[in-house]
Amino acid sequence: GLLDGLNDAGLAVSLTFGGDRRAGRGFAIPIVVRYLLETCASVPDAEAALARLPVQAPYNLTLLDRAGRRQTLFVGPGEAPRPARVVAATNHQASVSWTQYARATRTVERQRCLLALLDDPGVDEASFVGAFLRAPLRSVDYAGAFGTLYTAVLRPADGTVEYRWPSLTWRQALDDFDEGIRTVALAGVCESASTAM
Repeated sequence: GLLDGLNDAGLAVSLTFGGDRRAGRGFAIPIVVRYLLETCASVPDAEAALARLPVQAPYNLTLLDRAGRRQTLFVGPGEAPRPARVVAATNHQASVSWTQYARATRTVERQRCLLALLDDPGVDEASFVGAFLRAPLRSVDYAGAFGTLYTAVLRPADGTVEYRWPSLTWRQALDDFDEGIRTVALAGVCESASTAM
């Protein structure tokens, strides 16, 4: 994927927009994600690569590897990657810098929801993942250019990823890849959108 992915070494990478309008000289984030997945085997490898790669705009990259190491890094133009204090990224970095965007995307509310789920000992994996399929973590504001396209459940330890929508789960495995297309209706945008692999 261009927004997230899992490689055969067990490194998973996902991204979110960093909520800042700054732009500069550097690589577009989909190329950075692809590079990390093509050349890195672990979180430390990816951190080292990011330290030398200039990026064009602010993004949050969450890294997870087969050994259980995890890190969210804030990247941006003209600056070194900064580790986040928590491994729960929405659409801002250490603090909100674009208030109008933050309000529109409910980034602070969504991060609080994620942190509450992570801190709740009664929340198991199924409940945690299920929370991404409903508000506030799932957004359907497609007309406002902020709608959830899918939820990816990346499992580096077993080499699998699940793409989830409220009515569909598509499981893929590194050792059992099933090329195909899934069509999912996105309310208010068009009749449907397709995801291909």
